[in-house]
Amino acid sequence: MTAGVCMEKLDQICKKFEETYQVKAMAVSIHHHDRCVYTYHAGAKADTLFSVGSISKIITTVAVLKLVEQGKVELDAPVTQYLKELHIPDERAEKLCVSMLLDHSCGLAGNCYQGKYGNAVNRRHLQQCIAYANQVRLKDTPGMCSTYCNDGFSLAEALIEAVSGKTYAQFITEEILRPCEMKHTDFPLHSLQEGKFLHADSGFDFDYPQEYVNGIGSGGIYSTAEDICRFYDHLMQGVLLHPATLALMNTKHAADNCGISAYSDARYGFGWDDVENPLFCQYGLTACEKSGGTFGFSSHSILLLKEQFSCAVTLCTQKGSPTLLNEELALAYLSETMPLVKRPVSNSLPKPCDMRKWEGVYAYNKGILRLRKEMDHYVLERDENGTWVRAEKLHTDRSGALVSESGSLFRHHDAQLWLTAADAHVYMVLVTPHPLDSALKRRFVYAEQLIPGEAKKTKWQRLDGHLYLQDDEWLFQRKFAHQPLLIRPHHLEGYGGYLCLTHPLWEQNEREAVNTLRFPGTNAAEIGNLLWINEKELQYGMYHYRCADALPLLEEGEYRFRDAKVHWYRITASFEQLTCYGNARMILLDEKGNVLFDSIYMNGIHDVETACYAGIIMDEKAMVKVQLQG
Repeated sequence: MTAGVCMEKLDQICKKFEETYQVKAMAVSIHHHDRCVYTYHAGAKADTLFSVGSISKIITTVAVLKLVEQGKVELDAPVTQYLKELHIPDERAEKLCVSMLLDHSCGLAGNCYQGKYGNAVNRRHLQQCIAYANQVRLKDTPGMCSTYCNDGFSLAEALIEAVSGKTYAQFITEEILRPCEMKHTDFPLHSLQEGKFLHADSGFDFDYPQEYVNGIGSGGIYSTAEDICRFYDHLMQGVLLHPATLALMNTKHAADNCGISAYSDARYGFGWDDVENPLFCQYGLTACEKSGGTFGFSSHSILLLKEQFSCAVTLCTQKGSPTLLNEELALAYLSETMPLVKRPVSNSLPKPCDMRKWEGVYAYNKGILRLRKEMDHYVLERDENGTWVRAEKLHTDRSGALVSESGSLFRHHDAQLWLTAADAHVYMVLVTPHPLDSALKRRFVYAEQLIPGEAKKTKWQRLDGHLYLQDDEWLFQRKFAHQPLLIRPHHLEGYGGYLCLTHPLWEQNEREAVNTLRFPGTNAAEIGNLLWINEKELQYGMYHYRCADALPLLEEGEYRFRDAKVHWYRITASFEQLTCYGNARMILLDEKGNVLFDSIYMNGIHDVETACYAGIIMDEKAMVKVQLQG
């Protein structure tokens, strides 16, 4: 196939994706042997900046490894050797070493959201992240299990600053951006020039303003597809790291001490999401991959060291998978430019456990499920604040897995649900055909079975039936409800000791309820502990929650506050007009805590008939004026 025909094929793939998902803007770059061989742009120019999210973690990883090569950091040394201000109140924290920050096995809760995803700069975020780590116990023993963790890379960012004596941006600029001639990469530390960056769709009337991911090292860098490939080119050429160090970075480091890792596609290297993707392995190729996603942006990158190949996709859209697009483009190019021989790759499927163990309650970070048998089939139900709601009817197929009668399970077509045991625990493992090659199977450890127990008489039971609202979100947070604004603690019959929110927490003592889920990947990630302050106040992760039993009614008039708290009200009347003066913000929630209205993104108050709660937050110079109908 000629080069022109190959480029035409790549164009067709990109155009189909763009049209299918109505992409606002996208950019693609492919490099081969240190040369740009293909680009595609839609709704953006070659130098238009995208928020590339967690691809920032690769840059952070390279920075840490450069410090290792300079003899200033040891991967096996305790993190506290370099971050003197880190004092995690957990005896297991002494096992936390530098390498664990890079392979997601650090054991941190990983949900330091407050002030991280913003519409403004928050230079205190790293200090807030360390302060948060100093207040809560670890989610897991360091080195036990590689569960995706953003906060590990925030600590890596702080480590870079502490060891180098420079800001993260200064160190990255001097050690990486300049040597790689990455002229279109920037940091969210200042206002970018209009037209040089993209405004993502907020889902409301107005687009988002400039995004400031203040956890820069974990996901805040702005860049282009071309610059990402240029970075990878220099990485492969030995400009940034010695070959032995790069080989170490590209090796699978995902911790495998929780028994279930063999059935997980969480094949983390240092920084990388995947270093052993079977989609490429079946052709004898070793691909290192990293994706990223923020509010309205998504991205994906691939590096093949032996072939001196890299490709990157940056998107400004809420739809479509940059991973699948980039993998399809990579294989399309490689198959036309080099001889690829496809070899069978064995699909390691889970071993079903004793069927008598299948029934029970399972949990992951965003839900609680119950599996029970009815006659000749199984029923999967989900917990909604203590009520079981039927979700799927399942039956066993010839292989011994459960499949849905609807043909779709957890939004995955042709999926199988395997129930397997490891270290005396039972897990749900979701197995799906790869969208680009149905012969390959993708595997996700989806949920872990809870252990039944008798109800315990503790003060935690006093929370049942009460509603709590978050009252200390940052005024300039990009989107409220990154962590639930509304929680309804409750208990499940037959599972004493578990306090349930959207996921279960174990009542460790009368002051603290902690995470118990332990499995690799993303479904056990970003879970905080719940601290009892008193019956009317709780601390969940970084956030403070106040009981909403006696909320005042929202009345017509002017509202002024000087405490930067979210002030909540019940709504019983319709709005005539809402006016915010200065740095003020009002949000409206339905009874489930969904955000129906956000004043900074909407042109007038409308479509809020189902609103139940109003939250007002402002700085000391602002005001909100409310006019109600009637």
